[in-house]
Amino acid sequence: MNNKSRSFWIYILVWLLYVVCEAGVYYGLNEVPFNLNSNAQIILHCLFKLLVFFLMVKYVLSDTLLQNSIFKLGRRLGIVIVLIVLWSFMVHWAILPNFFQQYYNSNWRKDLWFHASTYTVIISWALAFWYARGFFEQERKQREETLQKEILEKTMRQAELLSLKQQISPHFFYNTLNFFYAQSVQYSENLSRGIMLLSEIMRYAIKDDDEEGKVHLSKEVGQIKNYVELNQLRFDNRLYVQLEIKGNLEYRRIMPLILLTFVENAFKFGDLSKPETPLLIEISVRENHLTFKTYNKKCSDAKKQSGGIGLTNTRRRLLLAYPNRHTLTTEDEGEFFSVELHLVL
Repeated sequence: MNNKSRSFWIYILVWLLYVVCEAGVYYGLNEVPFNLNSNAQIILHCLFKLLVFFLMVKYVLSDTLLQNSIFKLGRRLGIVIVLIVLWSFMVHWAILPNFFQQYYNSNWRKDLWFHASTYTVIISWALAFWYARGFFEQERKQREETLQKEILEKTMRQAELLSLKQQISPHFFYNTLNFFYAQSVQYSENLSRGIMLLSEIMRYAIKDDDEEGKVHLSKEVGQIKNYVELNQLRFDNRLYVQLEIKGNLEYRRIMPLILLTFVENAFKFGDLSKPETPLLIEISVRENHLTFKTYNKKCSDAKKQSGGIGLTNTRRRLLLAYPNRHTLTTEDEGEFFSVELHLVL
């Protein structure tokens, strides 16, 4: 038996028990004979009390309502009370007299007071049920959050250990590149400059962020400039690149390698050999809003750029670091490929 079936049968048993208890109290207090007339009103009222219970839980005491307006709560509670009054008058002056002619007796006022008190009990039950359900739901959420936190902390510890292991090799290369740079200065200016730029990019990629995993936007843009210069050295300054920066980069932070990955992708798949079709890189900052664009002609043998691992990883990082705070658009126009990123820093 699943949870829904179990809950259904629990509701049925509880309400049957309530009907039996109410009938016993009613016959005991009013000293009326056990007959069809007296049973009819008990059944009619109990069916409506079940409806009142669910109206209170699902309609009057809904969580969204309580968060929005106490006035709406009072208004809906008033509607339920009016429905109870109308139903009581309809039962005692319309249904029972017309369908159960022997119902007329001197106890109808006492019956109304009895049912008014039991409706009050039902409303109190609904309040208690709603509060208890909310309490246990909150307890369940706290247990789940605690469990998720423990899992996250364990995962972060494992990731940190893995990161430390993986940093051994990059640091080795970084120190080796510094050695090569020192040895190459006296032989070739371009070679030593290229080694220095590669060393800076590698150092930035290894570890250059703060406790929140972010860097100053000016550092990210600086690495873009280093990457452009490094590729110009590789291709003897025969690449055509236009880099345009607007706005103030100071006091803004960003996840590292977000923008640099798109630039790397453009160099990897782009044809930058013609002055009429240069690689366009635009970076615009306005308050805490960043707009980043790249536009380049594709190489004739370039694969579909949107399927690269770098872009896939960057999309994932954006979803994790900037949920509901970014829009990323890539367009493959045949010969040209463009990226446009809007980011709330």
